[in-house]
Amino acid sequence: MPRLESPTVVLYREKVPVVVYRPTVVRVVKGPDVGASSSLTHKRASVGSSPKCDLVLTDEHVSRHHLEFRVADHGYIALDMGSTNGTYYGGARIHKALLASGAEVRLGKTTLRLESSDEVHERVEERDSFGELIGRSPVMRKLYGILATVASTDATVLLEGETGTGKEIAAQAIHTNSPRAKSSLVVVDCGSLPAELIESEIFGHERGAFTGAIGERAGAFERARGGTVFLDEVAELPLELQTRLLRAIDRREVKRVGGSMYRKVDVRVIAATNLNLKAEVAAKRFREDLFYRLAVIPVHMPPLRKRAGDVTLLARHFLWEAGCPEPEAILDESMVALLESRRWGGNVRELRNAIERAALRHAGIPIADEDTHAVTHAPTEAPSPASNTEPNGDGLKVALSTTFLEQPYKQAKEQLLCRFEGLYLARLMAMHGDNLSALAREAQVDRNIIRRLLREREQGEP
Repeated sequence: MPRLESPTVVLYREKVPVVVYRPTVVRVVKGPDVGASSSLTHKRASVGSSPKCDLVLTDEHVSRHHLEFRVADHGYIALDMGSTNGTYYGGARIHKALLASGAEVRLGKTTLRLESSDEVHERVEERDSFGELIGRSPVMRKLYGILATVASTDATVLLEGETGTGKEIAAQAIHTNSPRAKSSLVVVDCGSLPAELIESEIFGHERGAFTGAIGERAGAFERARGGTVFLDEVAELPLELQTRLLRAIDRREVKRVGGSMYRKVDVRVIAATNLNLKAEVAAKRFREDLFYRLAVIPVHMPPLRKRAGDVTLLARHFLWEAGCPEPEAILDESMVALLESRRWGGNVRELRNAIERAALRHAGIPIADEDTHAVTHAPTEAPSPASNTEPNGDGLKVALSTTFLEQPYKQAKEQLLCRFEGLYLARLMAMHGDNLSALAREAQVDRNIIRRLLREREQGEP
């Protein structure tokens, strides 16, 4: 059998991304319509006697909408559309088969062959933006070009990168700029739910499948029919669920928890992780076959420290979002220098939190010199008890705005807790980056608490 290849791949030549298309032609090699053909690049090609088909056949034994070819991650799928006389491959009648270039299928008196065309190599053109991703650094412009190119295909994408680099926003941009944009993007946070609930979230469940399942529920793959499923933090999936996910991606069919039948689904899959999946595979914590199914097109999201010049641009954008009327009043020369000098272990999320605190604290008033460090750096030492005993003590000056104590008690308490969590998390990430286990050990709390804090601050991440 011919070797299966990915029809679309992104390669790097001299550090420049190049997209490689392996187009295929569906050609009639036997039957009444010998020589007729239809191209199959990264779109679908329908075959039948209907004038609406991409490849129209006059064979009287062929149904109006007989067969459809689809581009898959590792080859081409031949899908019989419920024809009267069937589709045959290798002498056997098929409903669905994964084929390589050179394969032949028979329908009626007609034989079709998948024939390779010359590979098309296109340099990825740099762009100035993509979706809601913000930045003008060379590494981001290169990333925009890759994402835009990948979006036009149906290939599975693996977004890799540290926490806070914007993986979910990139997934949203890919979906919005894809042929599936009119259908739903369904997000599954694989690290936020226990195993029994994440299984239901992905695959759905039938009534009575487990305690609390008072009704049936469609899973993410069913809810995203025709659209995209985004599996965030996919490395957190237990091994037993990885096996089920592999089948769902391979066969595009799912079985609900407590169910007995498989349901066909038509979705694109985008996955994301802040871990090194190759290392997870080596450590036997992630299935190797699932890794290769997900990493058809791996895309690395660069950390903020590699994005020269983007910090100030992002800071200005966040100040505008926070309602600051004069961002430049806060972003004076000393502030810009300080922001650009930071490592930003929490990446864009950490920067956003710091800027939002600045906007809340100063309400558009230029930041005083003594506050500059407090705004951009998490405190490394707790303030002295004396400073906390007075409402206007230094400790409260650092944490609170001038109108803070005029708010209702509950609102003031919630804001203070939110700011404390942001400051505390920023300090942790400055020391340990995005290492979830190290963050939890340093704080002496469960990993789920740290994960929750990270998730809460990821909403709206650019």
